[in-house]
Amino acid sequence: MFLRGLNKNWKNAYRAEAKFYSGNNNIFGVFPLTENTDTIFHSKPRAKVDDQEVKVWRILLVPIQGEPLGDVDFYKALEYFKKIKCDMKGEEILVKGFSKRELEKILQFCN
Repeated sequence: MFLRGLNKNWKNAYRAEAKFYSGNNNIFGVFPLTENTDTIFHSKPRAKVDDQEVKVWRILLVPIQGEPLGDVDFYKALEYFKKIKCDMKGEEILVKGFSKRELEKILQFCN
C-alpha cells in the first residue's frame, strides 16, 4: 500500500547505509531499520567489496531500547513494505517508521 502524505517525509527520512560483513565465503550487506524512523532504501542495492560483488542483502530490525530483534532478507522485507507502509520514487522506497510491534511482525513475515 502506498501512503499519501508520506511524500513530505522524503527530505527528513534517514537514508539507509549498508555495513558489510563476510561469512560462509560471502560478503553481505546489512541495512538498519530502526523503530519509529522513516527510512529510505534503494530497491536494488549494488556494491562491491574487495572486487567481490555483494549478493546477500539483509535488514537488521532495531528497537529504540534493547538488543536488535534480528535480521531478515532484504527482498522479502521489501515485499512486506510494499503491502503496508511505503512510497516509491524511481528505484528508492521510503518506509514510514515502524513501532517495535510492527518490527516484530516484519520478523515473523520474513522468517
